[in-house]
Amino acid sequence: MASGLSIVWSVTRVFNFAHGSYIMLGAYFAWSLIDIGQPLLIAGIGAVVGTGLIAVVYEIVLIRPLLKSESAILMVSVTTLAAAMININSAQMIWGPRVKQIPRLANGTIEIFNTAVGTQDIVIAVVAPAAIVVLAAFLRLTRLGFALRAVEQNHDLSRLIGIAPKLAYSVTHAVSGALAGFAGFLLGAVVTVVPTMGNDPLLKAFIVVVLGGLGSITGTVVGAYAVGFVIAISQYTLGLYWTPVVLFFILIIILAFRPTGLLGDRK
Repeated sequence: MASGLSIVWSVTRVFNFAHGSYIMLGAYFAWSLIDIGQPLLIAGIGAVVGTGLIAVVYEIVLIRPLLKSESAILMVSVTTLAAAMININSAQMIWGPRVKQIPRLANGTIEIFNTAVGTQDIVIAVVAPAAIVVLAAFLRLTRLGFALRAVEQNHDLSRLIGIAPKLAYSVTHAVSGALAGFAGFLLGAVVTVVPTMGNDPLLKAFIVVVLGGLGSITGTVVGAYAVGFVIAISQYTLGLYWTPVVLFFILIIILAFRPTGLLGDRK
């Protein structure tokens, strides 16, 4: 999820705070397909495609008209927060208040160093980094990825070489939404599916992106593992309620000495 938030910032220089609700929508799309008898693979593809399309619609209708404003960051932030609330309430109306659950991706446990680890946890631990590798390969090895990176570096010069920034914006949001939908599909197999399930991941993803460095995929990966390690240690030693305090304290300390994040560009 954090990687999608990061690439949106790198190309458009705004934050999409509706991103958390895309996780929720992806989980609901997957559950709906499973509920009508579709297999997990089709449900996962449906979650990815559905949230990707919604993200493109939101980019065209809500975000793109505000990008030329002098206060684009603030206006887009407020607008996407409102869009997130609309998504949450719409999900409540469409799917109802009862919690849903996506079937487990894998059953059983595997013993590693005398510790039983759920097979589903192993599957998620392998699939999630693989998605990041695919994203990195897309950005670095494909013509479309080169175009997105060109727009990221200089919007005006990218127009001179025939790249349409508006198309790049739509592709960026499509990829971002697809990643969020995929994350929702995976998360829905671990926790119950409810309209507000994307709120906590959004907060953590925001911390990850800022900590790792805005616009840096490598920084996002490093930040994600760092945040995950801090959460695990904090919850074990201090408890659940103190963990957000510890996260923000560490974030403030790091930004005080390195305002661009761990691997952010100093330019």
